[in-house]
Amino acid sequence: MSKSNLNKTMRVYHRYLGFFLAGIMAMYAISGIILIFRDTDLLKSE
Repeated sequence: MSKSNLNKTMRVYHRYLGFFLAGIMAMYAISGIILIFRDTDLLKSE
């Protein structure tokens, strides 16, 4: 495998891994926002 071919494949892997991780981070962020602003009194005490 030549150096330029390896460089191209690593760039492709890096791009798709970045998209995958960005999707997971967005899912965690949205679920966290939903959990913060939910309208229940579960586990809340004064």
